[in-house]
Amino acid sequence: MPTLVLTKVGNSVGLVIPEDLLLALNLEIGSKVDVTQVGNSLVVKPTKKLENLHDLVKDMKREQQHEETFADKPIGKEII
Repeated sequence: MPTLVLTKVGNSVGLVIPEDLLLALNLEIGSKVDVTQVGNSLVVKPTKKLENLHDLVKDMKREQQHEETFADKPIGKEII
């Protein structure tokens, strides 16, 4: 793994990632990544894309689920 150098970018700090590493991670300029701290390390992962509603709710716990609710008429500014 290469040693990278933090670089000043305006009022922030950037990390320049080599092209071969970007390609290996299927990333490009503009890709979104999640950055987390684990101990004294940073972990950078490509952001997961939710392709459909099933992917969005597949890990939902039973206590988070509820029955559908319908109103007889709009109660806010809904467009019907």
